Amino acid sequence: MTEELQKHALISQLIELEWIFFRRVRNVGGPATCQSQPDTFHLMRTSQLQTWSPEVLESYLEDLFYAAAEGRNPLSEKYAYMMESTSPLEYAHIKARLPVISEETMTEIRKITDIYLAWEQTLQERYPRLRSRGRPMTAGQDGANITSVETYLLGELKTYSAKTVHLLLDYVEQAQQEGRNLAEENLTHMVRGYGYPDLAEAEGALVQ
Repeated sequence: MTEELQKHALISQLIELEWIFFRRVRNVGGPATCQSQPDTFHLMRTSQLQTWSPEVLESYLEDLFYAAAEGRNPLSEKYAYMMESTSPLEYAHIKARLPVISEETMTEIRKITDIYLAWEQTLQERYPRLRSRGRPMTAGQDGANITSVETYLLGELKTYSAKTVHLLLDYVEQAQQEGRNLAEENLTHMVRGYGYPDLAEAEGALVQ
């Protein structure tokens, strides 16, 4: 099996599991609109996962299987971790129920986040109109109904195992050394899903 076929198979499994978890996330006020939009969910998640290596994908798949076996919902945990910044008072009431993350893993999570934020800043400079349609950049811009790239990424990374975080950090640092921008690759996959050939075309379309 080629690497691309292997990645496709892994991503398909991951999306299927993530969607099950996502549908089970409980929101205040009832199900969110996005929980009934599988096509959008599939595009968003596939766009991100396509930027990873098979090794990282395999480790993350192990994380999801393990969470399911434990009766945990990592997507619920992801949104709960985000509340530390978006809803700190509510977070104080649920913090004790969330898995504890080691200091070493948190250090690696922070390194990954810092690299991604630098990549997002590059996108902001190159594609300001397109980038403005997404989340605000940093946690300082969070609010009760606003979640920044930084907070969202931190919340998601905290749900990964120490092994997956470590593998992802190695992969992200290697990509950085090679001059790749995984945030740009993610966004490229996304705009292609909406019918644009590349980011420049999508940016130009927003001028119309």
